[in-house]
Amino acid sequence: MHSSPTISRKLVLSFRRLIATRRLYFGIDSQHVGAFRNRSSISFELGAQGRYQSKKYSYDGIKKCYDMNTDNQILEDRSYNLAQDSSELFDVYSPPPSQTLFNSIIDESWGELHFPHPKPTGESKGRSRVHADGDWHRSVQVWIVQQDHTSRKVRVLLQRRSTFKDTHPNLLDVSCTGHVNAGDDVMQTILRELKEELGSNGLFDDYTIEEIKRNYVFRVASSIKGETEKYGYFICNEYQDVFILWWDRDVRLEANLFAPKAKEEVAGFEVCYGEELLKKCAKTA
Repeated sequence: MHSSPTISRKLVLSFRRLIATRRLYFGIDSQHVGAFRNRSSISFELGAQGRYQSKKYSYDGIKKCYDMNTDNQILEDRSYNLAQDSSELFDVYSPPPSQTLFNSIIDESWGELHFPHPKPTGESKGRSRVHADGDWHRSVQVWIVQQDHTSRKVRVLLQRRSTFKDTHPNLLDVSCTGHVNAGDDVMQTILRELKEELGSNGLFDDYTIEEIKRNYVFRVASSIKGETEKYGYFICNEYQDVFILWWDRDVRLEANLFAPKAKEEVAGFEVCYGEELLKKCAKTA
């Protein structure tokens, strides 16, 4: 019997880029990155700098996940509506100069239409139409990682998308992700998504735009196709701004520290070591 994936294709591609560019050095030679699915015993070591200052918080812990097996159609429809805002609009951007640049990091060779920042076309479209038509739009990814002080290996926070999401439902994903709404900027989006997806308990309330900016990694053109039972076929073409936030708090990075604002959007969290994430990625085609 064919087994269903447990991890999103979006996470796999992003993880591979971080390894290939050594933004997070996991002890993997760059020549082996393309074939990393066959490597299951790699030592993941810390290889990046820049972490935030230690802070103290009181944590309420993660709330119980929503019962995904409800038979009440009204509650189910409400859950789908809470999982994504059907009224939100995204600015549309021009596609990459060539299809060969899909899933590539954006640099100055792309020209002024895309570098240093993609320029919108002036058109805005609804979420469902953007994903149906394959329009290029903007999003953010925030990886939250921690060095284990004993083993010096890297631990990674993953979120599990809820069953009600219109893309990549019920799959493990990057720590925090989100679309940039029409008229918003990247930094506003990150602060909003950190609070909505991870910190409804006040965990990220005092983070500033300047703190986030210091953890910028790169911008990439990501093109992923997929299909869900509820929403059908989708093409997710995104210009993703990627950030790495190093967890350097007074407590160990654990899943129960984080609490989503809407359980219908984020079903839960996992923390795993780099080699564990490698194995999860290896099971995803």
